[in-house]
Amino acid sequence: AIQQEHEQLEGIISKKKIDLVISDNRYGCWSNQVKSIFITHQVNILVPWYVNKWINTFNAKSIKNFSMCWIPDYKGNYSMAGKLSQTSGDNFRFIGSLSRFKKLDYIEKRYDVLAIASGPEPQRSAFEILLRKELLKLNKKALLVKGIPSESTIIKHSLLDEVDFLSTTELNLMIQASDIIICRSGYSTIMDLMKLNKSAILIATPGQTEQEYLATRLKQNGIMYSENQRAFNLDRAIVEMKSYANHFNFENQGVELSEAINEVL
Repeated sequence: AIQQEHEQLEGIISKKKIDLVISDNRYGCWSNQVKSIFITHQVNILVPWYVNKWINTFNAKSIKNFSMCWIPDYKGNYSMAGKLSQTSGDNFRFIGSLSRFKKLDYIEKRYDVLAIASGPEPQRSAFEILLRKELLKLNKKALLVKGIPSESTIIKHSLLDEVDFLSTTELNLMIQASDIIICRSGYSTIMDLMKLNKSAILIATPGQTEQEYLATRLKQNGIMYSENQRAFNLDRAIVEMKSYANHFNFENQGVELSEAINEVL
């Protein structure tokens, strides 16, 4: 598949007269014709020890095909991804946090708790069921986003509202209009929360090593509270998360895209 996308890209570059390629973690999207950039926060991939050397050798070799590797993170003490992203070298550039969201000036509160189910099946469904069970125990106004690409109509109940799917604009609004966020600990989600300066209760997808590492790291650093899915208790989590606060402020710390591109060209 990697070889196939590489060959297809070379054809597109010739046909469309492309000047620069920016690849979002697609190993085959590099070119001998023009400069190319690889984007990843996983310079070091966490995998079981018996495949670690093979996987990370492949990863490093593949990244070298590109003119530059952009890492959506911060270097050193401000790193969000920790050992996943930290590296050195002339062809690596830390470009700061990337997010589809925008911090809004003033938002009226709508919910006490916003719970977001996401990820591959069957874990998405298992997480949805768990969240609903825990939310129904609370005497708080809550919204459950089920993470199913479908209708975005909110079905209203007494205290627990539910919706299949929210657009970027709607989700951006609801996160900022809610006091407590419960979600997976995927890296894109963490960058979105950091952008909005929102803390959260993180529940890693079982078996996803990266999410488990990120949730544990943020908890150990006192930034966001996390729990194991099997032992998740929302009442306890709400109490515990009060001692955690988002200590990161990334305002004006990002890199201008034009600056990063000119550096490559």
